[in-house]
Amino acid sequence: MGAKLKAYACVYSALSDGTTLVLVCKKREKGYFFRHENGDGVVYVNGTALPGAGGNCLPGGWLRHHESLGFGAAREWLEATNYGTLPQNARTQSWGAAYGAAYFRAEPDRLEEICGYLTAESLRQAALAAQGIKARKIKKYSEIRANFPESPANNDIESIEIWNLEERWPEIQKWHDPASGLDWYYNVLKHLKEGARPTMVA
Repeated sequence: MGAKLKAYACVYSALSDGTTLVLVCKKREKGYFFRHENGDGVVYVNGTALPGAGGNCLPGGWLRHHESLGFGAAREWLEATNYGTLPQNARTQSWGAAYGAAYFRAEPDRLEEICGYLTAESLRQAALAAQGIKARKIKKYSEIRANFPESPANNDIESIEIWNLEERWPEIQKWHDPASGLDWYYNVLKHLKEGARPTMVA
């Protein structure tokens, strides 16, 4: 895989009655801190605009050189959420040389656990760190983890929800239009709806 491919992490549960539950995030309007590959990072006092700001999304980002799709999606998930490490051998699907997804299956109670942790801890601490940066109380990236240890490495996700894929499908179908800016997420979720059944989350 090349570095110009984007990788997305799709974490879901497949219930015995045929229902599919999937974690869908909402992107922040602005991001205030981001980690570099070397482990250091940068803070933005006034924030920096994010692609797709304020819209729905799946955690993801650019693959690094020689990084597999599964490994890259798992890394991007960890950087965006600070929740666990997803297995690298999940089933993957790519759409040309533009983007791809790794599908990580979780038991329903694990999905609830992930959503609850991100809401109550990880994303809440990220929001507090962003407030500290805006108030100029946090001036260096290293101060974020020191003051907010549960915060993710990158500040691009505002919130997360568990969606019933079948119930929300009429809404998701509208993303198929490239003008929505969400067509890649539509394709990722469409592939899941059509029967992707990858490895269980560790």
